[in-house]
Amino acid sequence: GLDRLMEMARSGKIKVLYVYSLSRLARESLISLGILKELVEVLGIRVISVSENLDTQVDNWDLLATLFSYQHGHYIKVLSADVIRGQQYNLDNDLSVGDWCFGYDSEVIPGQENSTRYKRGKPRKRVVIHPVQMEMVRQVFYWFVREKRSINWIARQLTKLGVAKSHGGRTLVWHHDTV
Repeated sequence: GLDRLMEMARSGKIKVLYVYSLSRLARESLISLGILKELVEVLGIRVISVSENLDTQVDNWDLLATLFSYQHGHYIKVLSADVIRGQQYNLDNDLSVGDWCFGYDSEVIPGQENSTRYKRGKPRKRVVIHPVQMEMVRQVFYWFVREKRSINWIARQLTKLGVAKSHGGRTLVWHHDTV
């Protein structure tokens, strides 16, 4: 979407650009400031950020944009560290960290029926081996390790055999990146 927006701006189709937040342009301050500089100073487009009450026709807009852009970049770094810390905690405690690959499933850990997480529909889960898909996982490893088959060959074989992908998938076709 950003590439399309910049294409439209460069072709003169935009006079005023409204964004909810400067973070919608980019979360990295050097990138968002570069985009703003091109939009405002090179292309002459007025930019208004609604949530930050920023208007490029008001003096010192560039100082405010710099501060907000830095703040957005910092927020993403902190959020990323928090998510990784939470995922690591779950892994260290044999809990499910979200989605799982073919051959695995998750199950609710018993005994948490009175917890707030459980009542909100977000109970803690642990990863378990999927009993039905387990044999196909072994077959895939056999093809790959013993028979030295390529990942692409295995993907074609899984498709040919009609093996259903985890979570339903959008297509029945397996690709190397889903093996």
